[in-house]
Amino acid sequence: MGCNCGKSKKSEGKIIITDPATRMLMCKVCPQSNKTAIVGLVCGKLAQPTENTCGCILKLKTQLRNQRCPQGKW
Repeated sequence: MGCNCGKSKKSEGKIIITDPATRMLMCKVCPQSNKTAIVGLVCGKLAQPTENTCGCILKLKTQLRNQRCPQGKW
């Protein structure tokens, strides 16, 4: 399984928020994010994408300007 970030209807359109710090802040307050001891903040469960989560390591993903939030938040 891979990241499903571009497949969600919520994540269509232009990427507006590209600042990594702002993205990470939004992820920290998201109820879907989970903090793990090994990799830090994860969107849902690590490497287990669902309809609303991607399973990505957010410290890395928020740094990549062309990536999207599966919930359409950035």
